[in-house]
Amino acid sequence: MYKLVFICCCIFSFFLLIYSSIRTDPSVKWPDPIENSIKIHIHYTVHFSCINSKVLDAIKEIEDNTCFNFEIVDRELSVEEGIIVFWGDICASSFIGKRSDKLPNSILINDYCCGNSVYVQGLILQALGLEYEHNRFDRETFVHIHKNNIQEIGLQYFNIENTNDSKTYSTNYDYGSITHGWPSMFTKYYYGQTITVKGKHSEIYQKMIGQRRSLSFNEYKLINHYYCNQACINKGIPPCQNDGYQHPNYCYKCQCPYPYEGDYCNYIPAKHPRCPDYKVQPKVHETELKFWNNQNCYTFIQGAADKLILIKITQAHLNYEGTCARGDGTLEIKYKRDKTLMGLCFCGYVRNYEIISENSLAIIIYRGVNEAQYAYLTYKIYENRRLGR
Repeated sequence: MYKLVFICCCIFSFFLLIYSSIRTDPSVKWPDPIENSIKIHIHYTVHFSCINSKVLDAIKEIEDNTCFNFEIVDRELSVEEGIIVFWGDICASSFIGKRSDKLPNSILINDYCCGNSVYVQGLILQALGLEYEHNRFDRETFVHIHKNNIQEIGLQYFNIENTNDSKTYSTNYDYGSITHGWPSMFTKYYYGQTITVKGKHSEIYQKMIGQRRSLSFNEYKLINHYYCNQACINKGIPPCQNDGYQHPNYCYKCQCPYPYEGDYCNYIPAKHPRCPDYKVQPKVHETELKFWNNQNCYTFIQGAADKLILIKITQAHLNYEGTCARGDGTLEIKYKRDKTLMGLCFCGYVRNYEIISENSLAIIIYRGVNEAQYAYLTYKIYENRRLGR
C-alpha cells in the first residue's frame, strides 16, 4: 500500500543529491515503520505520466523490499511529518532522514529523473536516512576528494560522516552505489574533477561512480538493518546463503545479492542455451569463455579454496555509456571477496584487460542487447600468489 503527501513549497537550496550508509541520529529517525506508514503527497505540478510511470513504481519497490509502507494522500501536508513530491528544476531530496522540526520532507523531480524509477527510489531512500557513499568514514582509502575544485556552496556535501551519527552495518565501500557522487560533482570548472578513485582498477571504477541505473544490494540492507530488524521477531530465521539476509516482509525467505535468486539465495537465473556453462573450474592453462548476442549469461568460476583466479578480457564490444554500471549491454565481473558489491562494469570496446580475483570465486555477468555485442574472456589459476600469503 502506498500513499502520497503534498507539501506547500518552502524555499530551500536543492542540489542533485542522494546519500548512503545510514544516519542514526534519533532526532531524524522515522517512527517505527512496522507500525506506522509515511504519508506522501504528490503535488499537482508533477506530470501525470511521470507519477503513473515511475514515481509509483519507485514507492512500490521500496515497499516490496523493506518494512516501510507509504500512504498517498490528496491533501496538503503542512505541519506534520511526511514527504512531498513536486516538480522542479533539478532532482533532489531536501533532508537526510526525517526532519526534526515536525515539517514534511520535500523531494524535487523533473524530466531528468522522472523516467528513472531507480533514481526516484534513491531520492526517497535519502529521505529515509541514507548518506553519501563517498562520505563514509573510510573514504580516504577509496577516493580522493579535490576540495580546491569544489564550488563553495557544495563543500558541505563532501564532509566525512561522524561515526556517532551513522552506521555502515559492516557493509563495504561500493563504487557502484546509487548514493555515490559523480566525478564532477559541484565542480568549479568544466573539466575539473572533484572525486577520483584510488587503487586497483581506478580507471574502470571512475566510469562507474555516480551511476543512477541500478540499486545496490547494500542500499536496502542498510534500511532494513536499521528499521526492520523487529519485523520477523519470533518467526524463525531462514537458512540464507551467499550473504543473503531475512526478508522483512516474507520472513520465511531471504533478500539476495545479485545475481542470486531463490528463497535462500541458492539459485542463479535460468541459463540461455547459447551461454557458457554456469560453473567452471580454472586450470593452470587458459580456458576461453565466449559470450555473444542478445542474451543474459552468468558464469561462476570456482577455484580451489587456496587459489586466486586470473581473468582476461581479450576483446569485448558492448554498449557505450557515459557512466558505466550494471544493466543491459554491459559486462560485469565480481572479483572481490565481498560479492554483495557491484562488480567491475565494462562498456564500449575493451581489449586485453586483466583482473585478479580476491578469493577463489569470480562471477561473470554478460547482458547483451543486440547481435553485434560480444565478450571474449580467458581464465586460469593465478600462480603468483595463494590466498593467505
